[in-house]
Amino acid sequence: MSCGGLSRAAGITEATLAQASVKKTMIKNARQRILLCDSDKMNEEFFCKICEFDEIDLLLTDSRPPEDIMHILGNKIVYE
Repeated sequence: MSCGGLSRAAGITEATLAQASVKKTMIKNARQRILLCDSDKMNEEFFCKICEFDEIDLLLTDSRPPEDIMHILGNKIVYE
């Protein structure tokens, strides 16, 4: 799944309640939770929280995340 933004302070967020609601349901019912987030969305915060970092099994992104995100997710990050 994707997100609107992610930050240490807000967690994983989305722009609308409808989007966040669908993604919360996806997380609840998934066997594995993979988040796709491009670097432009790092340290961005939106109004609607999807989940916390500990609810994500893997983050796929296009470049190395900021150090605070690296610290939180550790080896759960794949970037190139």
